[in-house]
Amino acid sequence: MVPLPAGSMIYMNAVYDNTSDNPDNPNNPPQWTFWGDGTEDEMFFIAFRFLSYQEGDENIYLGGSTNYLLGDINQDDAIDVLDIVTMVQFILEFSNPTEVQFESADINQDGVLNIIDVLTLVDFVQANNAGSLNPYLADVNADETINFLDMISIVREIMGF
Repeated sequence: MVPLPAGSMIYMNAVYDNTSDNPDNPNNPPQWTFWGDGTEDEMFFIAFRFLSYQEGDENIYLGGSTNYLLGDINQDDAIDVLDIVTMVQFILEFSNPTEVQFESADINQDGVLNIIDVLTLVDFVQANNAGSLNPYLADVNADETINFLDMISIVREIMGF
């Protein structure tokens, strides 16, 4: 389970592919599809459950057989800026993740590591470590906030430009 601090926002993202490149597209040739509840309509629904937090909930894993902490990419039992840097290195293909690292880094569980995973992890780290992060590690542009601008600076540093 993932503890969310009060005021957290949950974002959802859906991508629809109604092109002829999609082997699961029921329409050949492709046709315009609109939102609706019918079986041939586009639908986007996500269900989740929430419980009041109890001590130790963050240690409960509800996924498959591999036990890992979502977001703890470097497997040091902490979710912090070092995990963000590790994820960026995987996305930029500076190194390849192990299976557990990939599963830990795929924050939205869509099977792809991309900027959406990075931004979600940055938001999580910022929300859960507000006031406790070492500014020399995360606030790389020294504006007293940890945000996407810091992520851009980190990526530039890693890429050398």
